[in-house]
Amino acid sequence: MNLNIVFSGDEIVPQHQTMTPEQRIDKLFSFSVLDTLDEAVFTRMAEDLSVFLNVRGVLISFMNAQKEWVRVCSHLPEGDSKALVVLCDYIVQAGQPVVVNDVQQTQRYMMPLPNDLQDVRSFLGMPLSTPGGHRLGAILAVCTEPRAFTARDIDIIQRFSDRVLSELEQRLLRAEFEQINEDLQTIMMNSPSGYVLLDAQEQIIGLNPAAERITGVLWQQGEDFNYKALKKDPAVSSSRESPVYSRWVGQGWFQVTRISMPRKDRTLLVFEDITDHVEHQIYLQDIAFKDHVTATENRHAFYAYLRSRFRSGPFAVAFLDLDHFKQVNDTYGHQAGDEVLKEVAQRIKTAVRSQDRVYRLAGDEFTVILGGDVSDETLQDISRRILKVMQAPFQLDVHQLHVGVSIGITRSISGEGVDDLLKRADRLMYEVKQGGKFNFRLG
Repeated sequence: MNLNIVFSGDEIVPQHQTMTPEQRIDKLFSFSVLDTLDEAVFTRMAEDLSVFLNVRGVLISFMNAQKEWVRVCSHLPEGDSKALVVLCDYIVQAGQPVVVNDVQQTQRYMMPLPNDLQDVRSFLGMPLSTPGGHRLGAILAVCTEPRAFTARDIDIIQRFSDRVLSELEQRLLRAEFEQINEDLQTIMMNSPSGYVLLDAQEQIIGLNPAAERITGVLWQQGEDFNYKALKKDPAVSSSRESPVYSRWVGQGWFQVTRISMPRKDRTLLVFEDITDHVEHQIYLQDIAFKDHVTATENRHAFYAYLRSRFRSGPFAVAFLDLDHFKQVNDTYGHQAGDEVLKEVAQRIKTAVRSQDRVYRLAGDEFTVILGGDVSDETLQDISRRILKVMQAPFQLDVHQLHVGVSIGITRSISGEGVDDLLKRADRLMYEVKQGGKFNFRLG
């Protein structure tokens, strides 16, 4: 039956239906109330409403696509369920409160009431209408005797209707929240970025596989998160605000972003793998600061480090120039000369200490920046070790070559600049050349 009705005074008149049955079914499915068992929350509402209105029973119903009903009943008369479902259908179509004070006076309502209502003599119905006009079902309160329902009764059932709709909205929000969480979990589990979710006590309450892959740290849910587990790499960090961390196992670098969540007791840590970026920067730095022949640091690196050393206390600089190296290039070619330069760089590194740094300036010129103990005795010992490692012949295919070195070595002086220091070291080296080569001079 498709009669649209509404109560107005003592008369029920047709009213325009604002929502199609299909729209109502779609809305009900969004609330996840169809084809479900009776739920305690609605049962409690029905029982509470029967007490407030002092009626025989209350029914809360929702209609599905097959005109079947999901019902929540409280103390309804026996054998009236089908008839009451028909009444609920009338109420849904009416779209407004429906009041029948005595079903035996149906001529007053212009409404074909079911014949098998049995013990029901009066009822009050209220549609479950959303603010958007979606009629999802009805609330029906029935009495076993005639009853003159008041405006207060209508207000009470309207309030319960609002409670039902509020519960449905909360249900929808919970379903959406669960779907969002499920989608978020899917994204996190498949994301190339690492995620670690912390609670207010900085305990781990969630993480994804990428967090372990990027950091090399094996975390477990429930344990305290500790930043000390992350290994900061100052060699590639450009700022304190955005430090770079290196992976514990294997080569890799990453950065961490701390994000405050809408819930104040949640914090999300995002781990971004920047290994490709760091490796590219290292490659560019190698091009700029490494000598491609000897693999030692080059002239640019030497001047950059030398300027910084003036702010770090006393140090010394050794200026080295190879003896008779031009003959190697002239006799055996530049490729042979490059092989000799590689061997020279390695020999010098074995003669100096771990804190000393070896550079190739250009051609056959090398320098060493020496830190720590730079006393006369120490600098003389280092110079003698360099001369000793250079005494051994250089093996080039079937040829044995002898290449010497002249060394000028000097300590930094407070207040002087880079150029003054280098000029002094170069002058001392030149004095060795003039005095017969293959020696050192300290000054």
